[in-house]
Amino acid sequence: MSPNSPKRTAHRTDAAPEKDGGQTKPVVDGKSAPKMPHEQDESADSQQACNVSTEQIGKQAFEDIDSGQVDTDRGSVTQRVYEGLKHKP
Repeated sequence: MSPNSPKRTAHRTDAAPEKDGGQTKPVVDGKSAPKMPHEQDESADSQQACNVSTEQIGKQAFEDIDSGQVDTDRGSVTQRVYEGLKHKP
């Protein structure tokens, strides 16, 4: 940031978090400004609310495995390959 560029800050729209739901408002030189792409992606007010509880997700996972569906996660396969390569001389 050059010394002459405007100072960009973000501040809460309201001091009480329960009232604004975590919304932030970018400010440049004391004036309201549009959000930059990374601010849009990371700000609390741009996040989608999850309507499914972790308990519901767990129950669905149990039902899926119980009904014979196969876990398609590649984590265990990747770990085995990594461990095999890591210990090679």
